[in-house]
Amino acid sequence: MIKNEKIFPLIYRLLTRKIYKKKKNDVSAPSLVEVIAFIIFERAPLSYFNKFGHEGLIKIAFSLQRLVLLFYSFLKFFYRIAKLTLTMLKKIKRVFRKDRHSTTFTDGLPYSSNTIIMGDIIAFHGFRVESKKVFLYFSRFEEIKSDLLFFVHAYPENVSQLSQERLSQGYFSLDNWPAIPIRHWPGKKTYTNIIDFSSFASGYYKIKVGIYNPVTFERLSIQSTADNSIDLGWILIK
Repeated sequence: MIKNEKIFPLIYRLLTRKIYKKKKNDVSAPSLVEVIAFIIFERAPLSYFNKFGHEGLIKIAFSLQRLVLLFYSFLKFFYRIAKLTLTMLKKIKRVFRKDRHSTTFTDGLPYSSNTIIMGDIIAFHGFRVESKKVFLYFSRFEEIKSDLLFFVHAYPENVSQLSQERLSQGYFSLDNWPAIPIRHWPGKKTYTNIIDFSSFASGYYKIKVGIYNPVTFERLSIQSTADNSIDLGWILIK
């Protein structure tokens, strides 16, 4: 027995009838108006019967049914609006994400003498520059459990572009989360991280990239070196 039967009689009756219909496959299970009428007959004081009569109480049940169905329609309508709004927001978020750090997967690039191994986990296959975008190519060849971040440091030839806060460091920070966590990267696929320099002034920038743990701030080491970042050299951003 449900303890809240007296508090929510309509919900209780509808729920029990629905369960009964499902379990017993009873096609004659009462309709909504019949359930409402049953509750009225069961709980209404005698004065209501004297005032409205049985026919009047049935009319009240039909009126209550219309109110319940109207309320349900409103809930259904607002649910659809909320669902549509959420879908639109997700699409807008994807568009803005792609503007700066868009990501794609392609067939894996072959390992070569230019491939750089990072922390025995990630392979860096190289990069290319196209106008004001730098494309970085990575792949994962070992399973990992923790989340890792990219760091991208751009050292401008013209240091006057740097703010007072950045002047002591000497670079712009373009650190970013992979759109798809590294632990979920598919095998034999190349992850492309696109760094957008459209808001930067044209000129030469020394680019250094790497990967680090955002909790410990420990960087993945570069195999066969004492470094923990990859120097891409001076790149012309047009």
